[in-house]
Amino acid sequence: LSGPYLAWPANNAIAQAMGGLSDLSGANEEPTFVGASIGDTIPAIWAALGIVLAVQQRLKTGLGQFIDVAMYDAMASICWQSVAAYSVRKRLPPHGSEGWLGTFTSIMKCGTGHIAFSLWGGDAKRWKALYHLMGHPEYFDDPRYDYRTPGADAVKPHLRAALQDWLSDKSAWDATRALGELGFSVGPVQNAQDVHDCKQLEARRAFIEVDVAGHRVRSPGMPVRMSGTPTREPTRAPHLGEHT
Repeated sequence: LSGPYLAWPANNAIAQAMGGLSDLSGANEEPTFVGASIGDTIPAIWAALGIVLAVQQRLKTGLGQFIDVAMYDAMASICWQSVAAYSVRKRLPPHGSEGWLGTFTSIMKCGTGHIAFSLWGGDAKRWKALYHLMGHPEYFDDPRYDYRTPGADAVKPHLRAALQDWLSDKSAWDATRALGELGFSVGPVQNAQDVHDCKQLEARRAFIEVDVAGHRVRSPGMPVRMSGTPTREPTRAPHLGEHT
């Protein structure tokens, strides 16, 4: 396939920007890049999936085919919600994830650390328990905090202020446990050290360790584990002249 931008050089930054992700990820009207180079890696994942599909088709038909994956296309596809919302509403969503089709998905500061959450949906029992947990059971019958409000945009400022007050004296992990016990999707915002030391990833055998320049380096490895194909242990790069 072709198009007017066919000859433009592509890289992670430009794919994020043109695909709409930088606009969605920004704040205060300022776009920003996602820190990880997902403009490179996500198109590669789609390319790998395309190869798998083409191989399956070949097994059925005996015929091969050409696979076309563009970085811009791949990044635009992961921003489908904002584009679909614009198609319906004919107005741009707010910067950041709180514009996602009426959901209340956000990152908020705690007494120590930050948490990420997606609170919308769920049954009435869960929300009643949340307002009791926050010390304001009366919010459940207050229309300003009614999570069932269509679109929910009018509810978000009131709920955000109430949550911020509740979170102000809690650690990110304490808040995560409390909201998680109610059944909400929530987690602490982690840095590289937190991920490096994570017991969950350790239990999932998500790490690989490689000798690099005299150091034992730990890094997350391939996230796919297969029951019939064990993951091979990585090997270090050869030293200068080692194989000559």
